[in-house]
Amino acid sequence: MIRPAEIQGDPDRVFFDGQGLVKIHFKTDRLLMAQFELLSGHALNVDVHPDGDEGYYVAQGTVTVLLPDTGEVHEIRQGEIYYIPAGVRHRASNQGAERCLVIAAIAPRVK
Repeated sequence: MIRPAEIQGDPDRVFFDGQGLVKIHFKTDRLLMAQFELLSGHALNVDVHPDGDEGYYVAQGTVTVLLPDTGEVHEIRQGEIYYIPAGVRHRASNQGAERCLVIAAIAPRVK
């Protein structure tokens, strides 16, 4: 259970990151929980979290994750999870025909 006194900032804040729509559900001093939606052919900006591990759960569609520093490309399908260690640059995109919806968590949360 989330106690309102522990929530920081502006929960349910919605903004664009690159071509993706991002919604912050909540953040505390230890965790950030969000979701992002990408339409076909759209991508987020390259991102990195120096001090926080990130996990993705693909709720709908397929998301393609590029790791620019190594050139690795990973395709994560609906129902699958993906782990991004702290300090690893990454970019999520939707190369499929349908929209994708990803639930993301970062711990410890980004500042």
